[in-house]
Amino acid sequence: MDDWTCCAVLTGHTSTVWGIDFERLESNPGSTSSRLVSCSDDFTVRIWTRTSSSNSSSSTKNPPSILRTNSIEEKWTETACLPAVHTRTIYSVSWCASQPGRIVSCGGDGKVVVYEEFNAEAQGDSEWRIVAEIEGAHGVYEVNNVCWAKRWDKGKRFEGEELVVSTGDDGVVSFWELVLE
Repeated sequence: MDDWTCCAVLTGHTSTVWGIDFERLESNPGSTSSRLVSCSDDFTVRIWTRTSSSNSSSSTKNPPSILRTNSIEEKWTETACLPAVHTRTIYSVSWCASQPGRIVSCGGDGKVVVYEEFNAEAQGDSEWRIVAEIEGAHGVYEVNNVCWAKRWDKGKRFEGEELVVSTGDDGVVSFWELVLE
């Protein structure tokens, strides 16, 4: 049975939303709520945090169903708008699984940008900073997609290290190693 129902609508972007990604809870063990990152044609990257769920007290682990009488509505709040760096549409965003509070984005301006969350322990008082930016990542072409991928090659520096993988209008898949000094 394929029953789908809308459990939340997030409003805040002022134009087309091109990409989203959920933070993996196992990558942020101190977190008690789900987070989502979104990117848009309005040149913004936004963080959303689930603040409540009407069925959160339910002990059931089953997926939502229209046959149940309890509500499945969730409340999500925009908790951050990341520093503005892109000058054209942002097409893709991705949470890093091995490093809590690290996100990569890409867009029509040819940039690949890595953001990092600081002071995450201070509830509601975290700050997002740009820690890396690659201009012209695919030459003069737009960058259409980015994601973090676990590194398996002999060049990995530590267990669980991730690379950024990007694709662009040039028809190329590029791999990027993030080295912070």
